[in-house]
Amino acid sequence: MSRCFPFPPPGYEKKARIDNVDLLKKVYILFLYSLYILFDLSFFGDAIMKFILSWIALNVHLNGC
Repeated sequence: MSRCFPFPPPGYEKKARIDNVDLLKKVYILFLYSLYILFDLSFFGDAIMKFILSWIALNVHLNGC
């Protein structure tokens, strides 16, 4: 991409940083569920935090983000 123009040239496609995007999503979901379990087993695990973490994990799983 040229530095002279604020837009990419025709036919230019930005490539993903990682080839296996599904693996990255699975790792992220696993991270969120591990946070959920950590708060569930710890002293600080209150119901609101568990609800927020499970809601985020569910939305990430359903939306594929």
